[in-house]
Amino acid sequence: MIRNLAGILLALCLAGCMGDGGVDVKGDVTGPSSAPIVGARVYLDNPGRTRYPEGFEATTGPDGSFHISALVAPGNYTIPLVVEANGFKTARLDVPTLKDNVVEARLVGADSRSDSTILLK
Repeated sequence: MIRNLAGILLALCLAGCMGDGGVDVKGDVTGPSSAPIVGARVYLDNPGRTRYPEGFEATTGPDGSFHISALVAPGNYTIPLVVEANGFKTARLDVPTLKDNVVEARLVGADSRSDSTILLK
């Protein structure tokens, strides 16, 4: 019994030492004239690696800003960040985990010949 208890305690300690993975993304979403886009949907698009459904989506506020902080499967990899808003082309960018990401998304009109972009700052 003591061996089993010691084994369980060791397993819990090792699991705690490994920690959870995380991703943190904050930034601004603007339109072609650099005006903030209010109500844009910003989300991490990788459900296979998610640990919890909360925190993977945000809506931009009155100043076009957003913040997503979420737990993901442990490891150093990238997750697609998607920004979409009515009347605009969708933008995507792979953001790294285990890092504080600051981005600037510029969306163009749905009828534009250009593409919407997201840049890491």
